[in-house]
Amino acid sequence: MADTLEVRGVSLRFGGVRALTDVSFAVNDGELFSIIGPNGAGKTSIVNCISGRYRPTEGQLFYRGRDIKWWMEATGMMDARYDEVDDLDRVRRLPSLQLIGTPERSTIDLNALRAAGVAFVGKLVAVDGAKAKFSGSLANCCALADLKMNRLLESIDAWIDAKGWADSFGPPCRYEPTLIAPNPLLELDLKAAGIGTIIWATGFRPDYSWLDVPVLDRKGRLRHTGGVVASPGMYVIGLPFMRRRKSSFIDGAGDDAADLAAHMSAYFTRAAAA
Repeated sequence: MADTLEVRGVSLRFGGVRALTDVSFAVNDGELFSIIGPNGAGKTSIVNCISGRYRPTEGQLFYRGRDIKWWMEATGMMDARYDEVDDLDRVRRLPSLQLIGTPERSTIDLNALRAAGVAFVGKLVAVDGAKAKFSGSLANCCALADLKMNRLLESIDAWIDAKGWADSFGPPCRYEPTLIAPNPLLELDLKAAGIGTIIWATGFRPDYSWLDVPVLDRKGRLRHTGGVVASPGMYVIGLPFMRRRKSSFIDGAGDDAADLAAHMSAYFTRAAAA
């Protein structure tokens, strides 16, 4: 029997007060399950975590019994090919899945970070002396992210229904929207706020300055078609959505390598026969 609900290693803190510590349980379809305890034991807190009102500080509430990476693999989303998408340039510029690796498989999203005391602002657009200025698009960006997440969950639900496997997984659900302060900061005086250290976590761009071959576009990106570089006999592997959505993941690189090895073999066979 499939678990309708699974709670694994959930903890919840309000500032320095710990309301829940490493709570785990599963509830089967049709099962009567009771949560009992004295006042202050955390009964309401765990129900609020399950309902989405609170986001756990640690731990994971699985979607229909599985984590999102499992769903994307099972439904074939990670196997989507580069020659099947409408706007390849756009999908190659999208952020990759943000995954963390802990024994507890904790879920960390903006609501969880906000509950832990992290303050969010929009994109940094300028620095004037000690003053940092931010974009006012934070709420819109978060709303679009929530919309995209719900579309993903809808596609998972549709896949389950199409397979006739609704009884094998828990029921569908939707999560609370990302909580953003009513008036996010647009400007911050770093000196007045006592901020003396800034850690930049802006990602990186590939550096092909060492590559003395005319295979770069005007933005300095490698020109290739599914890993076959625009120079005879040259190949690349591991780039985002190179041949599949999972190309930049270890398991995706393996499938891409098999494809490119076949192409490479055919190329050198032709070259040898010429």
